[in-house]
Amino acid sequence: NSVEYFDLDGINMPLSARFRQNGDKFVPFGHNTPQKIGKFAASANQAIIIQDNKQILWLAPLRRSRTGTITKNTTKILKIRVSVRHLSGKGIAKPLHE
Repeated sequence: NSVEYFDLDGINMPLSARFRQNGDKFVPFGHNTPQKIGKFAASANQAIIIQDNKQILWLAPLRRSRTGTITKNTTKILKIRVSVRHLSGKGIAKPLHE
């Protein structure tokens, strides 16, 4: 299991989970420019993409994006937990919001 927290007001619902696709990009936490996921993480093929209606939020369990960063002004927090059982082509991802 892996867990990340996001500022709910910075997320565009609904959420979805999928495997990586060619050309996927995201802005990793701590960066300012989009990066190709394949070049960013060598183990990206063994990750689940969690995305909102507009962009990738999390390359689970490897790295979150800067989208929805929690700040001192955050009033609602979204907790996402991903449970991955098998990543040899058949993964099970269960994004949960609480």
